[in-house]
Order: sequence, then structure tokens, then C-alpha cells
Amino acid sequence: MSINKARLKSNALFEDLAYTVNCSIGRFSNIFSLLSQYNSYVSAESYYPEYELKSKKRILFEQVKHILKNGEINKSYFLLGLDRKEKRSPDIVSHKKLIYLRDKKNLVPDNIKTPYNCICVLRDKFLFGIFCKGIGISSGDNIGIINNGSVQLLDEKKIIPLDKITELEIDAFCKPLNGEQGKGTFPLEVKDSLIYKNGAIISLDELKNILKKNKWLIQQKIGQQHEEINKIHPHSINTIRIITINKGSSIEIAGTAFRTGTNGRRVDNWNAGGIFIEIDRNKGALKKYGYYKPGYGTKTETHPDSHIVFDGYKIPFFQEAVDQAVYLHKSLDGIHSIGWDIAITSTGPLFVEGNDNWDTRFLEIIHGGQKEKFTKLLN
Repeated sequence: MSINKARLKSNALFEDLAYTVNCSIGRFSNIFSLLSQYNSYVSAESYYPEYELKSKKRILFEQVKHILKNGEINKSYFLLGLDRKEKRSPDIVSHKKLIYLRDKKNLVPDNIKTPYNCICVLRDKFLFGIFCKGIGISSGDNIGIINNGSVQLLDEKKIIPLDKITELEIDAFCKPLNGEQGKGTFPLEVKDSLIYKNGAIISLDELKNILKKNKWLIQQKIGQQHEEINKIHPHSINTIRIITINKGSSIEIAGTAFRTGTNGRRVDNWNAGGIFIEIDRNKGALKKYGYYKPGYGTKTETHPDSHIVFDGYKIPFFQEAVDQAVYLHKSLDGIHSIGWDIAITSTGPLFVEGNDNWDTRFLEIIHGGQKEKFTKLLN
């Protein structure tokens, strides 16, 4: 057995042990968490108030049952509509187990064909952009890299001190090179010697303090998104999320969704009050409901700002986005599953990023959280 295979096998055993221990601890600690966060996980606002709902005692019982079985609180309980009286609680997939399977399949692949892991292409945003362009896929334009107090300007092929960034004209996003799912990313604009972060002026020292811990990529803002996408919420770049899974002989689509910002925010992130709407793959159009993350709201049939009705709203270049996601995944076939974030411009799809640790909650909603469906998807 090669050193690489032995190391991966060791990692797999460690992942199994860590998961087992985590579940065991969770069976005790989460009972107390459930009671202390009663309003969030037992008495929360229903996503389906039009239905007859279960009693709080019943909900509490089902949550405790889920904890004892899976070592976690079912944080998607209300999102999945399990509080409906007519909705028998099916065999729900454990969120913790789903993440464990996703990571184990990606980080410790069953069939090790190469001595390296393709995940590095996804996790380094600079490499991802180079890779996409190398195989003919549209991605963001990279302006430069900030590292150790200097700015490497890619087009000019020169390096300047970070102190001189005020001499540039920039309208971009600043992303941690090893960031995932948009974490840490912020709009960065430099104009007339002033620095703007999220539209607010900050000092050079403040910028230095933000950038001192990581290596950062300065990426040109995406140009005009497609008119039909812009109508929904023009303040944010609204993206398609496509989950692809490598089944060995083929790349399959596990789920497709659309994400949009709200209330004039510049990001479409679910964690920042954005809305998630499933896309009907056969029609290339939005389904009826948009969902907020628990704590931000429930479900809605229209966008709160533009009042556009979701049901049947066509997504331009949708099939092209799906085809390109499959094509990209085939070029990274050492990765089991990938969550793609894709902007739609006036000329077609533009790949913002790919994530090996994609947010599983979107798929939980799409597939009703049913364990049987996820077993087929990930195994």
C-alpha cells in the first residue's frame, strides 16, 4: 500500500471515530440545548401556518427522539414542515450524518486514482479561476493577490506595497483565497484615494487589519447580470446553486436552486437574510416558494422588494449552466460532490466558485430530508 493510500485510510478511520464520539456527546448535550433554545426549535414560527399544526408537546417529543437517535437537534424541523399535523415524521436524514458522508466521500475517496486531491482547485479561488479559464469556462476576472502587506497586480505583472493601494482604481470583491461559500468575502472599492468596504469609507489601517490574517484575492465585480435576474433584486449578484455528484460512470444533478438577496443587501447569502428557491429542472423555472433561513423568516411566494412572483419565473441560460457544471465536474472527477455557485450574465453562465463542503440544507428541503433519498445520492 502506498504512503498516500495508507494516510487516507488512516484519515477515514479518524473521521469514523470523530463522528461516533460527536454523536455520543450530542445525545446528552443537545437535550439541554433544546430546552434552553425552546423558542427556536420547539415553539418557532411555522413555515406552514395554513395547516393544522402539532402541539408543542408533540414537537418536543419528536425533537428529543431525533436527538437520541442522531446526537443533534433537527434544526430543519420547521423548514421541512414536520410541525404539520398531517405530516408524519418520516425517516429524516441526520444533518450531522449528511455532512459526515459528504466530507468522507470528498476527502477520503473510495477509489484513489491519483496521488493528489483535486479539492485544492476548489478551495483556492485563484487556482479555481485559472482552471476554469483553462478549460473554457467563464469565471471571475482576477485583479490581484494581497499577501504579507503587498499587492501582486496580475495584468501589470508587478508587486506594490499595500500602502499604495489608494493609488489604484478598484471596484471588486475581496475574497480569502482559502475561503468557502462566500465566507469572509466583502465588496472593496478604491476611488479618488478613498477605500470603501461594503460601501462605507474605511481607513488604510482598518483595511490592513482586515487583511493581515489571510491571503486575499481581489476579483473584478461581475458585470451586468442578466436583465431577468436583475429584475428580482438588482442590489446583489443573484446566483444559481447546482449540486453535482460523481456516480462513477456519470455526473448526476442532485439539486438546483436560485439564491437572491433581499432588502438592498449586496450578497445573496442565505446566512444574511437571502432567499432560496428551488428550480424546476425540466422547465428551467422557479418553483412556488422561496425559503428564508430559520430566524430570518419563513416562506414567501414573492420577492419582498421587487414583488416578483417566483412560481414559473424563467431562469435564463439555465440548461447551459447545468451542462457546464457537469462538464467542470468531469474535469475534477476525483471529487465526489460539488456545490457550484453560478451567476447569470447577459452572455451566459459565469462560475463564481465550487465548494466541496456545500451547504446541505438546500438538498434537505428539495428532497424533504428523507434518508432513503440521500442514501441513494451519496452512496
